[in-house]
Amino acid sequence: MFSKKNKLLPLGLSFRLTFAYLLFFTASVTIIFASLYFIISSTLQKKDRDLISFQHHVLEHVLSKGGLAGLTQTVKNHNPELKSWVFIQLISGTGKVLFQQIPSDSVGYDFSNLVKERMNELAPLDKEWLITNKLESESQVEILSSPQDDGTILQVGRLNDNRSSELHSLYKSFIILTTPLLFILFVGGIIVVQRYLEPIQNLIVAVRRFEKGELNPQVPMPMIHDELYELSFLFNSMQTRSTKLIEGMKQSVENLAHDLRTPLAQFKISSDLALGREVGMGTTQKIDSFRDALVDGIESSERIQALIDSVMEISQAESGHLNLKKVDTNLNEIVADVIELYQDVSAEKNIQIFFNKTKLKEVSLDPQYFRRAIANLLDNAIKYGSKNSTIQIAIVQVATSSKLSSFIEIRDQGPGISDADLPYIWNRLYRADHSRSVMGLGLGLSLVKAIIEAHGAKIDCKTSPAGTCFSIWITSEKKAFDSKEVTFEKVLS
Repeated sequence: MFSKKNKLLPLGLSFRLTFAYLLFFTASVTIIFASLYFIISSTLQKKDRDLISFQHHVLEHVLSKGGLAGLTQTVKNHNPELKSWVFIQLISGTGKVLFQQIPSDSVGYDFSNLVKERMNELAPLDKEWLITNKLESESQVEILSSPQDDGTILQVGRLNDNRSSELHSLYKSFIILTTPLLFILFVGGIIVVQRYLEPIQNLIVAVRRFEKGELNPQVPMPMIHDELYELSFLFNSMQTRSTKLIEGMKQSVENLAHDLRTPLAQFKISSDLALGREVGMGTTQKIDSFRDALVDGIESSERIQALIDSVMEISQAESGHLNLKKVDTNLNEIVADVIELYQDVSAEKNIQIFFNKTKLKEVSLDPQYFRRAIANLLDNAIKYGSKNSTIQIAIVQVATSSKLSSFIEIRDQGPGISDADLPYIWNRLYRADHSRSVMGLGLGLSLVKAIIEAHGAKIDCKTSPAGTCFSIWITSEKKAFDSKEVTFEKVLS
């Protein structure tokens, strides 16, 4: 439905962005031009009025000294070029025109409205600006009119044809320059916007590929490191994580089906054998046979129940819904309790566990769940450790003004983990080939990782033919795990 609506637009989002930009650009340029036009027009008008005022002042002085005759003689002796644009008129108190000079270029102007009876009522020194428009044109004659001491009215003005011509040329130049510029900006804007929106187009294509069933469609990364680059990076990361999750779920279902098949098959075999031996048995023998079948069934159901419970706990921890009851806890006590619990098991393989207690500050965590995580790691170290070997456990704390970091290391002397298996040891129900001969569900490390990360901590594994080392980093800031200032090697070496 969205795609159909989008097709109604000529070029979609790129067209709308370009059109909106052009509207904004046109409005901005128009405002700038209008402001510039007003400033130039006002400047030219002020310049013209200053010239008119100066000429008016000169003629007022001549009129006051020499009267009408002096005014007439002065105008006749004036520069002839001024006659083409200067308007001079002297009106008596009764409205009679005593003197008049009309510019030679004043064809189309009507000066009859300048003779007004109300001029008789103007008080001395009252001045006003009068404007006479040219018919069917924007040209004007601006006239300064003022009453004189003898009752006459002196009017001096000039044509503003030059000013109108200059402003008209400015307006015409604006239109001529702006029209092709807007076209160029429109075409160029569409090209540029489409170029910058290419990551979004790639994102749409990738989503459609994902919608059709492709598991991990990747978006090409833009060259410029901006918000669209970050969006593309996050999308690719999300797709990669989703793909890993789907593949992990698929593998988990396959492994779960495989691990469930064994206890169910055992239960079925025990039941079939009990029923098959029923013929020819006495009552006591039948009861014993059925009792053994029920015991096998209970053991199989308990194994299935443990498998399901572990998967549920891992899911809760990974989704952030694990109900942790954090209290201030001493890590020494947790590790000591776990070592005591596995003392007899390690003794059977003659494995010695070395743990040197040091003075530690308490850490906020859930003792029950954290004890289970440490127990699983120690259980694996004992299971896969060589006979007559050792297991070393160390705890180190680093305190700064802003955080407290605790490091726990569990190192065994087992055969190690192969490079092929190492990336998958945290996956649910994953078991390396050499570990399938050992009893287990394949959920231990998955549960450990889920519990550790639910506490906001981090766990790491390093392995070699000489053994495996699991390192846990607990800190008030999760990002401190990636700190360059302190590393596992520096603290635990």
